Amino acid sequence: MNARVFFPARRAAAMLAGAAALLLISATLSGPAWAIFGGGPDGNRHPNVGTLICYYPQFGVIAPFGSGILVHERVLLTSGHGIRDISAGVVIPLGVTFDENLLPADPEDPSTWFDYEVVGFVGGCREYPPGTGANPHATDIGAIILAEPVRGIQPAALPPVGLLDAQKTDGLLQAGPNGTRLTVVGYGWDLSFPPPEAVWPFEPVPVVYDGQIIPFMGGQRKTAQSGYLGLNDAWLHLNQSPAAGYGGTQSGDSGGPVFCIGPDGNEVLVGIIAWGPVVGVGFNYRIDTPESLRFIQDVIDSLGE
Repeated sequence: MNARVFFPARRAAAMLAGAAALLLISATLSGPAWAIFGGGPDGNRHPNVGTLICYYPQFGVIAPFGSGILVHERVLLTSGHGIRDISAGVVIPLGVTFDENLLPADPEDPSTWFDYEVVGFVGGCREYPPGTGANPHATDIGAIILAEPVRGIQPAALPPVGLLDAQKTDGLLQAGPNGTRLTVVGYGWDLSFPPPEAVWPFEPVPVVYDGQIIPFMGGQRKTAQSGYLGLNDAWLHLNQSPAAGYGGTQSGDSGGPVFCIGPDGNEVLVGIIAWGPVVGVGFNYRIDTPESLRFIQDVIDSLGE
């Protein structure tokens, strides 16, 4: 993924313009977190975590837009603010991929840049923008509906209602430097120090889209562990301070999953990555609530399968 790409001068100009545009994306997308940091490549540990490949008309680039977790063979659970931005035309969706490393198979054939076509988007956010995520009345949940079932990948199992509350009551969620660690997964930028700065870790690949040569900004599925901080009725707060020994998320990871360890010792899906300042507190929308589980079930029921 870090191999250098060489191309003619005209393509080089397109790549430089695209790289400059990507620097601006981080400042303009609402609620963006640019990367998993303090962790490493996910490999095939979480094959049901995918991303939406999109065209960014304002910047003239193609890049992953957020992350998501498969909860049904045709439903990718993601952030509500991502759905809001799609509805507002911030990006033009092309399709969903579950590849751990993102590169266009054929630079001249957009259908090879993703695995599954998209036929619908559901959800949104309330009492947002970022900065209000700690408000228990705010919401941030959405779903991407795929045209065809995903084969060969097992959807994530949904948690029972109130799992995190029960773990807190039982003393299984502990804050502090040696506290409980939860796993986060997503596609996004890297974070370099000092100072904390988002950097794009992959050189762009020139592709042909709508008759023009533009940059395809690749990506990689990554994972890290953040520390438990606290709960309210809708939000799970995580410590993502490297100084405390934790990793974390930023935009680009929005919509990806948060896993805790369940009673059987296996990972259980409990949250959606939403927002948070670089190396600060990560705010994640809980899905172990009646409201979130009802939303997911309603989306699945709407498929009529």
